[in-house]
Amino acid sequence: MDWAQSVGGYIVEDDYDGEFRYHGRPIPALQGLLPQTNVIYMGGFAQVMAPALGIWYMVLPPSLLDAYFTLLHDTLLEQSASRLHQRTMEIFMQKGHLEKHVRKMRSLYRKKHDALLAAIHKHFGERASVIGADAGFHVLLRVYSERSEEELRRLAIQAGIRASSAAFTWLTPPAEMPKEFFLGFSGIALDQIEPGIAALHQAWFEGS
Repeated sequence: MDWAQSVGGYIVEDDYDGEFRYHGRPIPALQGLLPQTNVIYMGGFAQVMAPALGIWYMVLPPSLLDAYFTLLHDTLLEQSASRLHQRTMEIFMQKGHLEKHVRKMRSLYRKKHDALLAAIHKHFGERASVIGADAGFHVLLRVYSERSEEELRRLAIQAGIRASSAAFTWLTPPAEMPKEFFLGFSGIALDQIEPGIAALHQAWFEGS
């Protein structure tokens, strides 16, 4: 933040999934740490409510407001989000329902998150490790196996499990590519998480 102030630059803070942190102290937004800071704070309601709402927001520093409204005027920019949805969301927030909803969903997702970590520890042991726990809707599972990433992906599909490879996230892959998979938990029933991880371990390590 000091750097942004000193060079007249800006930090874009995309607070994706920021509402869903399950353990430890919440991480404060950069935008609110200092007054008159050069931070462009961005967020939305896709994860909190539903992607279909299509409502996102941007909190600009005062230094950019004039430029924003000039751009808005010159380009005849129209808000693409439904005004009906925006008004409904406004009332939902004013009545305190959004805060209650987030608390309820955070509690539910925390149970699923913890069940997932416990199941991975139980079934995989030292054969895998977890990256990126304690927040969001998925974890990254690093698998220690002699099988190739493609073979692991194929075996997961055959077992009826959706485990997306993280290989595409590398701009410059390392010489020894880690075998990592995204495991989502938010849309899975709580009682299906442990059996799913057990089935995944069986598919990857049976007979090995």
